[in-house]
Amino acid sequence: METISTTPNLTLIPTLPTRPDDLLTAHEVAAMLAVDISWVKNHCTRVEPFLPHIRLGGGRRTTRRFRRADILQFIEEHFVPKLRKRA
Repeated sequence: METISTTPNLTLIPTLPTRPDDLLTAHEVAAMLAVDISWVKNHCTRVEPFLPHIRLGGGRRTTRRFRRADILQFIEEHFVPKLRKRA
């Protein structure tokens, strides 16, 4: 008789770099912003608000990297504070 495990499969999220000048991949930025990778790619090139990034190489398969400090600043600039209800 085969035993079936009831333990769920858990995927560990890799630890993001913590120094401001560390370079992040598009996948790490997507995890940081809780968005899909396609959102990150679109906001690098053609959709506002634009994500600040560094292009490495050229052509169609350009590699992009993101400075952690730039992404944190992007979050700060686009933060919408909670509105207070009128009394």
